[in-house]
Amino acid sequence: MSAMIDDDRMAKDLNEQELIKLLVARVKGRAYRLAEESYEKSEGYMLGILTDVIDNLNDNRATVNLDLNKRIAIERLPDEVLGMIFLHCVDMRSTILNPRSIYACGPFKWPPIVNVCKRWRQTALNTPRLFTCCHMGWERNDIDLILKCGGTKLPLHLSIPPIATPRVGPSRSFVPFLKFFPSPATTHPTMTLANDLEKLRPLITRSISLHLMVQEELIAAHPDSLDLSCPNLDTLLMHSMIHLGTMNTMNTEFRTRVKSLFGYLFRTPPVTLKHLHLESMDLPEDIHLCPNIKSVVMENTGSPRSGLLSTLQVLSKVPGLQKVTLNSCFAWGAIGIHPPPPAPSATLFRELTILSISKMHFTDISRMLSQVTFPNLKQLQLLSLIIFQLPDPYAHQIAPNVDFNHTDLKRFISQGTSLRLVLRGEGSSCDLTASLTNPDDMDTSSDKPKPLLEVSFAHERVLTFPADGGQPPVLPPDFSAFFECLKSLPFEDLRTLEIVSEDEGYKSLPGLATRSLLEKCRSLRSIQFKKINADSALTQFAEANIILCPSLEELVFDQCTMSGQLLENLVMRKVNGIRPWRSLRLLNTSFTPEFFEPRLTPYVTKVIVDNTDVS
Repeated sequence: MSAMIDDDRMAKDLNEQELIKLLVARVKGRAYRLAEESYEKSEGYMLGILTDVIDNLNDNRATVNLDLNKRIAIERLPDEVLGMIFLHCVDMRSTILNPRSIYACGPFKWPPIVNVCKRWRQTALNTPRLFTCCHMGWERNDIDLILKCGGTKLPLHLSIPPIATPRVGPSRSFVPFLKFFPSPATTHPTMTLANDLEKLRPLITRSISLHLMVQEELIAAHPDSLDLSCPNLDTLLMHSMIHLGTMNTMNTEFRTRVKSLFGYLFRTPPVTLKHLHLESMDLPEDIHLCPNIKSVVMENTGSPRSGLLSTLQVLSKVPGLQKVTLNSCFAWGAIGIHPPPPAPSATLFRELTILSISKMHFTDISRMLSQVTFPNLKQLQLLSLIIFQLPDPYAHQIAPNVDFNHTDLKRFISQGTSLRLVLRGEGSSCDLTASLTNPDDMDTSSDKPKPLLEVSFAHERVLTFPADGGQPPVLPPDFSAFFECLKSLPFEDLRTLEIVSEDEGYKSLPGLATRSLLEKCRSLRSIQFKKINADSALTQFAEANIILCPSLEELVFDQCTMSGQLLENLVMRKVNGIRPWRSLRLLNTSFTPEFFEPRLTPYVTKVIVDNTDVS
């Protein structure tokens, strides 16, 4: 009892720092005594004390905060704090900026904001940044609430839907409007440009991002100009009706307005505009009036294939353009049968760093790339490309491969030294992804080389004609069409080629197509196969009339299967080649027949089997 009284007196007489020193001294002495028995006991004792101290302090901290919070009347909370609370309830920026998000609820659906006491409601309505997104497809009550908010005095993210008029198209539906409306059932927007232009002007003037649709009804209601003022506009997203099949029925006035759209929309084209997104419409020819645009995205244009090069020429007039994305564009029209249009003069993109093209014809892209110069390009993406093949009697009608010698694409691709091919699936579901990198150019965020070129193909985008009348089309061997396309690209300066299967089991390579690709890559020093049945590749090496890859020094097989005799024949043939092999690596690789052991060491400087040097 006396000891506890002494401790209480000591605690009152000592300050916090002195108490901590006293505790540390006691723990130290106890730890030394325990260490004489066991180091583990001493270490466990000190960690236990540390945990107890932290837990007790955290419990006391929570208790004090709880007591203090009970004493704070709601009236004492400043508006800034209430505003931050409401900001956690509302986050619409990502919803409005994404044109595919069509199910966004309006502010009327947010009970935590509107169903509160008068002071809280007033604070919510006047919280800066709270309601800086506005969707004119919301219900009238929602729009009225937005227009009362002090937040709309700040730059606004604004989405304006079109007049909902049925179109004569494949479905006579409201499909294109769904990108604007909160729900598919909504067919009559609260406010539109055609009917409510003057009411919308104040909001448009404050907009930093604007999402709208260009339609014939808008041109009919305002034939001369909308005369919009957007001094702070940063992002513009526009849609049209072309993808519903109405392209041929559009009147002349509408076509003319689309070509000079910036002049029609704006009193003065916004010089602050940096990002342009177009869907189901052609590129306005007066885009050069907005010289500070940095990125352009075009999707589902419905334009003929012949329009690709002319569109790029228009884009090249934007001096600071850094990124271009084309998705499902310029795919309409005859495929491969008619000769390509005459190539225009070379198109120069001085500042372009990223070019991304997807779901378009490989032959069209090849022809385009042979005509474009991009001295500052850092990344080229060619994704989900469409390949067209005709049966043998008509194969000559497909445009021949483009010669990339003396083109800027050859200069760009020559910067990469390593090509990785990833194979997936089989039959009609197989696909291939190719990635070209320079191992010396690392991405610091991922600690991997930055991809200079990415190319992907899928059999679902290999278009063919039936081989004989009503017979189903005959697909080429797995990956054959993809290899044939890759060989047309200027890969002469490659140093490393890696072919990898990401599926279970072993992938077989298309024989002749593999040879064609290897014949192109005559500077290869190293080839790596992973999870591949390598017989077809080895056969092509052995049967080729010329030495494939005469500079080849290293061959790596990882988790592969192959004929031991084919491998032995290949290394024997290589002895008479231009350069002897420096290294052969066999990692988790099996031979057929099972117990065949090919003679390799007499012909290769270093043979490594499962990380063991057996040379």
